[in-house]
Amino acid sequence: MGSRQQAIKKDNVTATLHELAAGIPELDIKQFDTCVEQEMSLGAVIRDRDLAARLGVRGTPTLFLNGEQMHDIGNGPALHHALEEALGRTEAGPENASPYRQATGNPQ
Repeated sequence: MGSRQQAIKKDNVTATLHELAAGIPELDIKQFDTCVEQEMSLGAVIRDRDLAARLGVRGTPTLFLNGEQMHDIGNGPALHHALEEALGRTEAGPENASPYRQATGNPQ
């Protein structure tokens, strides 16, 4: 879908989604169309969008490690180093809560 995102407009979004979904053999297209027409996932999308805004997420993929947004993790060795470094740290107290923890209330 990524290469077609620019072609999706407000007036053709439903038809374009149907066309894309129809190419997935294991998808129940009638159930999918009902979901789209009734905006059954709209609440989840809005909730995710709002959380992303609070966390400063500007695109995907965005990686969080121990509640901290990771920048400049562009390859496997960089990720491995960040994971090793995180394993060596102790859990921060509530006064040092990460932006993720503050935005979600998630203690993880």
